[in-house]
Amino acid sequence: MALIAAIAAPIYLGEAVAQEPGGGPDDRKVVEISTPQPVKDVILLKSGVFIRSDEGYAKLEPCAVTLVCAQKAGRAEQARPTPAGGLPDGTVAEHAEGDIREAWYAGPTRRYAHGVLGDEFEAGSLVVRTADGETFNADLPTNSVFEDLTPRLADLDGDGLTEVIAVVSDAATGSRLSIWGLVDGVLTERAASEPIGRPNRWLNPLPVYDKAPVMAVITPHLGGPLLQWRFEDGALSKSTRLGGETLFSNHAIGSRDLSTAVRQDEDWAVPERERRALIFGRGDEVVHRLTLDFTIADDMAIIGDAVVMRSAAGKLYATAFR
Repeated sequence: MALIAAIAAPIYLGEAVAQEPGGGPDDRKVVEISTPQPVKDVILLKSGVFIRSDEGYAKLEPCAVTLVCAQKAGRAEQARPTPAGGLPDGTVAEHAEGDIREAWYAGPTRRYAHGVLGDEFEAGSLVVRTADGETFNADLPTNSVFEDLTPRLADLDGDGLTEVIAVVSDAATGSRLSIWGLVDGVLTERAASEPIGRPNRWLNPLPVYDKAPVMAVITPHLGGPLLQWRFEDGALSKSTRLGGETLFSNHAIGSRDLSTAVRQDEDWAVPERERRALIFGRGDEVVHRLTLDFTIADDMAIIGDAVVMRSAAGKLYATAFR
């Protein structure tokens, strides 16, 4: 496994600076977390959430005064890179239960010239590994790619089998949400949403969970709707639009980080189109809108009961999640 070395001592985070919230009934405030150096990245790892600066790495933990503190972490295990033949900069997704335990993208190709994820390669193939160690792969036709970095694994319908949630992009119709699984020993696309309808139009899913709907922002670089689907009886339901006419964005164009939104149980938080306001929801309902005086960059995480955000200027902020 690849390792990163954390900084040798805890980061002193200093005093918190609170912003007044806007547009909602509760008393959420934004706390600026003082760090010695600008934060270059927020890294979501299996072992926790870390920040990276010129001084090294530190692990984020809940704390009382500033909601979140950075603590000495020693060394931390990084996400697994794809095996030989895999997508460059892709990683291996893991799931603890079900038939499919690992999945990754392979067959890097330049046949779809879009590049919104920061390089010229997309994936032509999906590979999965089962609980007993067997591997299966599926190749897309030459007019399509997986415009994604790492598949998502979840038992969406609670039947004990693992679904693979991916983004497939077509040269004529653009992106669609794509659900894959093993059917009679063959890795198969089991269901898919309606494609966006034109090339070079992309969608970005939120984190996925077992026995839960799938959510995604459509055209996040332009600002688009937040849609939700349920996977039941081998099919995706008709999409439900969340947030009314609000336009959302959960990705900065060219970024390798797809995690500019958070979700836990029924609660979620997704930035508005300009990423200067954060929309909080529970289930199908919006519960709060929090205005910001900074632009959310490409990283968000849940730490305890707080949402952590990195600004485009490299500052770190936190606010209550629920």
